[in-house]
Amino acid sequence: MRSDQQEFGNKAQHEYGVARNLVSQAITKVKYAAQYAAQES
Repeated sequence: MRSDQQEFGNKAQHEYGVARNLVSQAITKVKYAAQYAAQES
C-alpha cells in the first residue's frame, strides 16, 4: 500500500511539472504575441 502511494505521488509530481511547463510556455507565447501585435499597429 505504501509503495503504491509513493508511486502515485511521483506520478502526480511529474504531471504537475509537465503542466507547469505548459503553462509557462503558454505565458511566454502570449507575451510574444502581445509584443508582435504592438509592433504591427
